[in-house]
Amino acid sequence: MCLSSVLTIGGSDSCGGAGIQADIKALNNFNVHGCTAITCVTSQNTLGVSNIEPLSLNSIKSQIESILSDININVIKTGMLYDSETIKLVSGVLAKFQKIKVIDPVMVSRAGSRLITDDAIELYKDLIFPGASLLTPNIFEASLLSGIDIVDQNDIVKSAKTILTFGSRSVLIKGGGLHSLAGSDYYLDCDNREKWFHRNSIKTLNTHGSGCTLGATIAACLSKGHDLMSSIDLAKDYIQLCLNNGVNIGSGSGIVGQFRDILV
Repeated sequence: MCLSSVLTIGGSDSCGGAGIQADIKALNNFNVHGCTAITCVTSQNTLGVSNIEPLSLNSIKSQIESILSDININVIKTGMLYDSETIKLVSGVLAKFQKIKVIDPVMVSRAGSRLITDDAIELYKDLIFPGASLLTPNIFEASLLSGIDIVDQNDIVKSAKTILTFGSRSVLIKGGGLHSLAGSDYYLDCDNREKWFHRNSIKTLNTHGSGCTLGATIAACLSKGHDLMSSIDLAKDYIQLCLNNGVNIGSGSGIVGQFRDILV
């Protein structure tokens, strides 16, 4: 058997709902082999993040180099990079990687947890975004990046236009953080093609890991040869299934249900 391979670079989630753990589940469910480079270890549960411990730069660097020196990676997907030194390191890898790059700029969770240091935000714009195939910020991250207070659909469009000036080829802003736009994401690319991806709103508290899962699923589909718009559509369909099969664990926001049998 020959599988396409994706390298996901991001943080570990101790409760298994988001981060590297979510990425691996999504990649596996789409028959894509997932390789990982862990940037930091988080202590978190369904109530929030209580601690973040970044790995050494040498550890991150050696993880990435060991994968790229041996395995044919079709897509690199990034998640939580956390601090400026990690961003500088990963940006050097991305600059040399001439295939597909899906960047999930993990900065603020839907629960409001800040997942990045202040000095790292500008470095994201300057070093990570140029040349990216797709950015997938949630509305809180899009607001942080664009400087626009997002309260409605028009603000999302304006934010997307601002974010594209940082050098990415396209952006998909996830609107689920706004009650009025639950299930709706906005796409814009550097050729001014735009599209709203709408799905039915699902009333559930079990949304932990939805953003990571969406980005990883897009990466999986792209690695298998789907075009970007089809990949987003497939990922949106998958997220619907995951939200409908969410798991009640803990006493806070449960996790999206990434189980193989939901695809059967």
